[in-house]
Amino acid sequence: MLSVVNPKRAYSMDVRGKQAADTRQRIVEATQELFAAKTSEFTLEHVASATGTSVRTVLRMFGSKEALILEAMGSFRATVPARDELPRSVGEAVARLVDD
Repeated sequence: MLSVVNPKRAYSMDVRGKQAADTRQRIVEATQELFAAKTSEFTLEHVASATGTSVRTVLRMFGSKEALILEAMGSFRATVPARDELPRSVGEAVARLVDD
């Protein structure tokens, strides 16, 4: 009898972890964009479609629609500068843009 040996493929948890983190980030960013657009009702189906995933993946990563929204809001808040870091005038804002 002929036996076939199936060598196990190399599998890296580091690669899988990076892919999962990238997917999670895409989902959070899509959630923020869909909220900002305000053009349609926010649904998990829209989020999944925008990220090339499934609703099941979104729910597996976040647990619920509410948890996804809370994470997206928290992530957005982390990018907003503190009030004392905001430009005090339009001229200062333009200067900051030009200087960068």
